[in-house]
Amino acid sequence: MTATPKAVNGSLGICMLSSKFFATSDMGGGLERSARRLMRQLHEAGHRVIVLTRNYDRLPRREEIDGAIVERFPLWGRSRVLVSLSYLAQGLWWLARHRNEYDVIHCHQSYAPATIGAMIC
Repeated sequence: MTATPKAVNGSLGICMLSSKFFATSDMGGGLERSARRLMRQLHEAGHRVIVLTRNYDRLPRREEIDGAIVERFPLWGRSRVLVSLSYLAQGLWWLARHRNEYDVIHCHQSYAPATIGAMIC
């Protein structure tokens, strides 16, 4: 099986997985700010960026922030286990359905985001 590059004019499709991602840069901690800064820099470098995250605060399901698309998955249940499993399931489903839209998966954190990235490969 040969990998087919999806890059267009040197631009990569980059899918970032982050368990938390907020609409404004003053929200969240170091992880969220780091993810947002990286997302913005990748977009400014000419790459197509999409962020897959959980929707903790009833934010829009899909929106554009700093030139990137942010997809937020609804939370299922209240327990950490259910929330993590729902993010895992929805992330895998999204990545499988949209596999021709990204070249790189970048995971923030070593829990659910990294698990999704490892399982889709």
